[in-house]
Amino acid sequence: MVRVLYIATRKPVPVTGGRERMIVQSLSMLKNKYRLGLLYFEKDPANSEETCAEIKRELGLSLVEPLYFPSKPELLFNFLFQHRKSLQERLFFSRAACRKIRATLATFKPDIVIADMIRCGQFIEDEDIPKVLEMDDLLSGRYIRFSYNMSADDDLLGTFYAISPRAITRLANRYLKPIVLRYEALKIGRREKEAVNRFDVVTLVSPLEAKGLKTTTGGGNIHSIPPTVRRVSPGTLSNCIFPCRLLFFGNLLTNQNLASIRYIIDEVLPALEQRGFSYIFDIAGSYDDRAVMITQRNPRVHLSGYVNSVDDLFAECHIFLTPIAFGSGIKTKILDAMAHGIPVVTNDIGIEGIPANHGKECLIANSPEEIAASVIRLFGDVAS
Repeated sequence: MVRVLYIATRKPVPVTGGRERMIVQSLSMLKNKYRLGLLYFEKDPANSEETCAEIKRELGLSLVEPLYFPSKPELLFNFLFQHRKSLQERLFFSRAACRKIRATLATFKPDIVIADMIRCGQFIEDEDIPKVLEMDDLLSGRYIRFSYNMSADDDLLGTFYAISPRAITRLANRYLKPIVLRYEALKIGRREKEAVNRFDVVTLVSPLEAKGLKTTTGGGNIHSIPPTVRRVSPGTLSNCIFPCRLLFFGNLLTNQNLASIRYIIDEVLPALEQRGFSYIFDIAGSYDDRAVMITQRNPRVHLSGYVNSVDDLFAECHIFLTPIAFGSGIKTKILDAMAHGIPVVTNDIGIEGIPANHGKECLIANSPEEIAASVIRLFGDVAS
């Protein structure tokens, strides 16, 4: 049987965001046809044994082993001397991970290796073996957008915060945000183009981004693998009267989702209130103190934390409100809402890469006033 080794940037379960969902989608498809092994980066070494057992149980894999992030001295060395690589690659590069991957290649003897994103791709890009890079989305575009949409509260390092020295995070967040983001956009953009030549196949989630990368590089090995969704028969809300229940969900440890809920709370909800519209805004997803600070500004905003299933969330909401402040790739949360038959209000960034039409599958609006008007229009249709 053909053997496939998948190297992931994070543990795939529980699914807390779009990237975990795409990893699980890939693993679930692969395990049905191939003998599949998984190496993943573990943030909590003390629980790695328990996490491996959970992944094996949830996904039915026989080989699951953790990789560990670099030590702080090694991280400092990476920042000072790994100039060819992007900053996020330097945050991941560890000699122990290199040794573990090479040992697994020698013992597991995979016929194909799949790397999750460029930060994992760096470990196998020079290996003489068929290689696939699941790039996810074009991070170069995301960072440029972030540089123009960030606020003082945004954490530059995002999900890397926990593994970075405090001195670096304080310096980066206080003084270097625009410079670092534009530097990283250039670095990761160059590495995205290099990957087309270094890997046998490169995949992106969004067909739009795959087409764009293919145009700029001339590479014929670039493909899109959009997320699958489970079609659900729309339920009947028990109460379609005021207040209107608005919903947003996503991993609130990421800057793009934090920026989106900040935009909704600070600009969209006041536009609704000016029209005398009564609402409750429910937000679900893993969060930390940053989300608490944003949501406590409005008593009609409810922060519920991580949920195992979105079905119950959709059963209680009238409208999925998800204008995206910045980001790239396909927003799986919007596809989930559509699959559940929930009306969606989003913006041009939110619908990017999704073949949906304004006024048919969703409403697309790009200013707080337009978004508020769309919500009021939709709620009237739902309640009638």
